[in-house]
Amino acid sequence: LAPLQDAQRAIRLVRSMESKVHLLGFSAGGHLLGMAAARPDFVTYPAQDPLDQIRPTGDSVGLIYPVITLEAPYQNTKTHLMMVGEHATPTQEANWSVQNYVTRQYPPTFLAQAEDDHTSNPHNTEMMRDACRRMQVPVELIELSSGGHGFGLGKAGTPAALWDQAYVRWLDLHS
Repeated sequence: LAPLQDAQRAIRLVRSMESKVHLLGFSAGGHLLGMAAARPDFVTYPAQDPLDQIRPTGDSVGLIYPVITLEAPYQNTKTHLMMVGEHATPTQEANWSVQNYVTRQYPPTFLAQAEDDHTSNPHNTEMMRDACRRMQVPVELIELSSGGHGFGLGKAGTPAALWDQAYVRWLDLHS
């Protein structure tokens, strides 16, 4: 629970100072912030101070080449190993899969994914897009023809260098 506890505390801290909180996570960080956005009422630690009375919600979430599901056949990630271990049951995998917690209250979502990502299967982002659509959550998916995994802001002149501009435009619409 430690990463989710840290994320909830950070969201609460920012929320205490700002009226809008936008979450942005990459790879395993995408899983973490996707889960934090999906489960703001999941109590991961006892309240320590008044800050913990703030509901840790995001106004939008950007997930870049995220790990979304820990369920078969996508359980061969380090995120899976860290969250549920090598011999997890299907129930444990489902309990830590973001798409299973998307509701109508999930924040507007921006997704970016390279088609040639061999670490976080592109089906993760498609699954998240579809979960958002089912729940009528505004969602945009930027599919890049190349970039692999961990492209960050992308190398200038490559398809992976375009997602951040699309994200800024999208964020302007959701701020």
